[in-house]
Amino acid sequence: MEEIVIKKQRQMTFSETFEFCVSSIRHRFMRSILTLCVVILAVAFFMYLQCTNIFRNSVKGKVEQELFESRKPTRVLKILYAPCSETDFVKLVADYRKTPQEMKRLQKVIKFSDGEMKRLSDGAFAELTYLNFFDELTIGRRKELFDRLEGRARLEYLSNPVKREKAQEKMLELGGIHVPGGWEKFSAFLDSYIESGAGKSNGDPKYRTLMTRAYNGWLALQDKIRVPGLQQDDSSQVRKYILLEAQDPAKLTAWQKKLNAAGYEMSDAEVRELIQNQHITEMLEHIQAVLLKHDYRVKWRRAYGQNQYNKMEEKLAHLDDKKTKKFMIGAELDICSVCGHDVEATKMVKDKESGKMVPSPEPEYCPFCSKGKKAAEKTQLVRVLLAESEIDAAAKEFRSRENLRTLELQLDIDSLKDSGGFSPSQLYLMCLSFLVCVVGITNAMLMSITERFREIATLKCLGATDSFILVQIVLEALIQGIIGGLVGLILGFIVALVNSSFMVGLRIFQSFNWEMIGLAALASLLAGILLSVLSSLYPSTKAARMAPMEAMRVE
Repeated sequence: MEEIVIKKQRQMTFSETFEFCVSSIRHRFMRSILTLCVVILAVAFFMYLQCTNIFRNSVKGKVEQELFESRKPTRVLKILYAPCSETDFVKLVADYRKTPQEMKRLQKVIKFSDGEMKRLSDGAFAELTYLNFFDELTIGRRKELFDRLEGRARLEYLSNPVKREKAQEKMLELGGIHVPGGWEKFSAFLDSYIESGAGKSNGDPKYRTLMTRAYNGWLALQDKIRVPGLQQDDSSQVRKYILLEAQDPAKLTAWQKKLNAAGYEMSDAEVRELIQNQHITEMLEHIQAVLLKHDYRVKWRRAYGQNQYNKMEEKLAHLDDKKTKKFMIGAELDICSVCGHDVEATKMVKDKESGKMVPSPEPEYCPFCSKGKKAAEKTQLVRVLLAESEIDAAAKEFRSRENLRTLELQLDIDSLKDSGGFSPSQLYLMCLSFLVCVVGITNAMLMSITERFREIATLKCLGATDSFILVQIVLEALIQGIIGGLVGLILGFIVALVNSSFMVGLRIFQSFNWEMIGLAALASLLAGILLSVLSSLYPSTKAARMAPMEAMRVE
């Protein structure tokens, strides 16, 4: 009888197993492509959502910074001269959270320590956040919670612990109203909001006490720099005053020293930026006044047609066109030297021939400033001639402002909202897409394994162990996950880039956050691999546990 020799079973190396899996994928190319497409779509969608969010937040942060910088000169004049209520001052402090330089300047004016300034800015931000939240509630819910209370009175009402507890119960009854940041954070803010009763707190002063002190410090600054006879609630008069001061270097230096002495320090560069901004704003108003004149409305219709670019915004957007320059260069305008009004655009007289009211051709004085005065005291007018360089500068500035304003609305920029993170709808879509992809890949794997029952049985008869079958199928899924992940993240990045470019234009290339994009690509690739491996676990386990004879019986 011949002796039976039992040799030790040979173990395949990892490289051999990998090569075997690759050949298996090639053998079932169409089935592999189907599984691969599901992985690619899932990863591409995940990468698209991440990149869209990254691009949006990057551009949003840059646009927000540009908005703060472009509006800085106007904001400076407004806070220095315009009447400011305490509510306006709260908004000012909340806005300054994102401008450290202006926050330091404000801190120096009101003479606060770093700790007090942080409490003040955080409190202002929280106050506006909660007030806006309550304002956005439906009328019925607001009435149930606060009856007829408005604004700060609502926070003062909730500062009472007993009333606060009742309000919390009502919020639960009204469908679970959730305040921003959670109830504990809201309660902590209310505890530090206002002094309880008539007495003062034993510890640090409450937020409202700090805010009142800061507001009084700001009013003191406005009193120090107040200009006698200047109507500070009229922005055009304030601008006219600044531009008149800028015409004389000695007066401009004296004005700057006056601000510095009051505690509001401005550098020479900031003063130049302020003057330049106000000059362009003044020029834009002059151009609008010219375009409102009867003669120039007729010229515009002759150049562009009866129904083309009739709105003022459309006209200003086409200032630098050759047709516009042809009749705008050298245009004359009589401007009041005190109030800045365009007299020709405001003083109307009756035309003898047509009988219609038309702008006065030769005004002698400003009807706003000289009303009731004697002829010798009437306001002197200044004749302004529009130059080509001024028209080009005004057109460029208008286009820049309009672009920023459009992006502000499109990106929903709000100083009380910090950019970043996924919205609930985006998270829901990602979870839903992952669930669908897991089910789809698992189904494709099960179908693939059903077709391979005889192959699996043959492999087992040839000595393949359960662990080998398990590793083979998981490794095939891993390879498909890596390939699908790489293709998907590239596809998702390209689609997100093209879509975002259509939304915000070339600004997207000026604010690329490569670090965040790299992390998003890594997360997408890992998600694709994890998705494929998890989807293959059940089919591979089922295939590995099958008996060879049972697998052979399957048709």
